[in-house]
Amino acid sequence: MGGKGQGKDSIVTLFSLLEAGYKVHPFLLNEGDRSWQDLRRWIPKLRAIGLKPATAYFLSSRRKRLIETYGDWYFSSYQIGLLTGALSMYADKIGASKIALGIENSADDSFAYYRDRIVNHQHQKTTRHLRLLESTYRRLINENIRVASPIASISDGDVLDILLSHVPRNMQAFSSCGSANWRSKNCGKCEKCAFIYALLQKTEKGRRLSRKIFKKELFDDVELYTPWLDRRYLSPLACVGPRQDVWGSFEHCLNNNSKLAVTQKWRASGFREEYLRTAHEAKSKPTGLSSLEYPVLRAARLVRKWADTRLQL
Repeated sequence: MGGKGQGKDSIVTLFSLLEAGYKVHPFLLNEGDRSWQDLRRWIPKLRAIGLKPATAYFLSSRRKRLIETYGDWYFSSYQIGLLTGALSMYADKIGASKIALGIENSADDSFAYYRDRIVNHQHQKTTRHLRLLESTYRRLINENIRVASPIASISDGDVLDILLSHVPRNMQAFSSCGSANWRSKNCGKCEKCAFIYALLQKTEKGRRLSRKIFKKELFDDVELYTPWLDRRYLSPLACVGPRQDVWGSFEHCLNNNSKLAVTQKWRASGFREEYLRTAHEAKSKPTGLSSLEYPVLRAARLVRKWADTRLQL
């Protein structure tokens, strides 16, 4: 399996594959960013559970321009083609045929309007794009290669629930932030951080983990959450799930007498009426399997079982 080595999706993918009985060869990718020191901490963790991680280092030509534009808190130039290309060569070398990535379902459901056209700002992570990459690397490197994700049908919220309930505690700390560096796993300033932090507030385990990886109270920052509080703002163009996921966390915290600035702002938000009106509507869960689940079917079924168990609690 491969990943940038620190994200919640990669961690849950890893443990679902191990639990389902697959032989896993972890592949850690660094793209020349300053999160390398944190990523290196995963090498002894993986070795401690009997795995032999491989590492790769890519320096993107865009990196310098990004740092010049955004300063120290740059945005990631992550290109999934680099990861799948490196993984395909590595898989061919060691005689493996399955490339497992941590790709949940938000990309396939993600869209925004630009000049009256619908665009998907997570297009690199869509099932369609991953299948195109698979086709390319099968022709170029090895015809037996399959790109897979055992979490392809579940949401960010499901991934976090599984992380907290089925992953060892010493393996739960993660970074899903493009601005992570050696000082902090998560910048606490971007929309991705805001989204993940909100979802963690629903449980005591989640709140405990959020205090560990964020180091500060993000619900004190109303401006950070304006895309989820103010109708004048569009949904964030980031790798995040639907607004309703964050609204649910706001409402949960409000019902638990939170006095923080964001939850008090939520009390008066026009979005709250919309949420309360639609919260009772059952969310449709995927019935058929994603094509990304088939190559790692045992792990995918285990992930669905874990997610369904959490829903029943």
